[in-house]
Amino acid sequence: MSTLQYYFGNREDLLIAIFRHECARELAAMADAVASDEDPWEQIVRLVRVGVADGDRSVRTWRTWVEFWRAALRDDELREDAHGVYRRWREIVQEVIAKGVASGRFGADLDPKTISYQLTALVDGIGIPVALADPGLPAGSEAATGLVTDAVARLLGLSPAGRGVGGGS
Repeated sequence: MSTLQYYFGNREDLLIAIFRHECARELAAMADAVASDEDPWEQIVRLVRVGVADGDRSVRTWRTWVEFWRAALRDDELREDAHGVYRRWREIVQEVIAKGVASGRFGADLDPKTISYQLTALVDGIGIPVALADPGLPAGSEAATGLVTDAVARLLGLSPAGRGVGGGS
């Protein structure tokens, strides 16, 4: 414990370092998810997987985010960190949406900025039942990505399976 105190000063500084590390890791994973020149829908699916924290790390990751938000409510510096993370996340989503609209993959009348807010809200919204290990979540936390992906497909004018514009293939 004394080594940790030497490096971080106190528990609060340690938690801030953990939160900042997690934020940087998530943003890097999001940037990696869209690094290829693939189909915009596939990039969105990967962004949702990163955001939902697919797999065995989902509950732990969501509990960390809940604690981060809780701390950011009381700490102006952390709140600014949170705003920065969300701003960057929405920018990444907006870029992919704009590319999908320009290519005709997504509906032509979509506003990428609005969709970016909606997508991040959907991802964060599913995080609460995942963090709480809600037994009512259909098929457990593994289904969270599918639930969000289905909703995002509808927002983008795709069939629920994300296969085509306007419900086609």
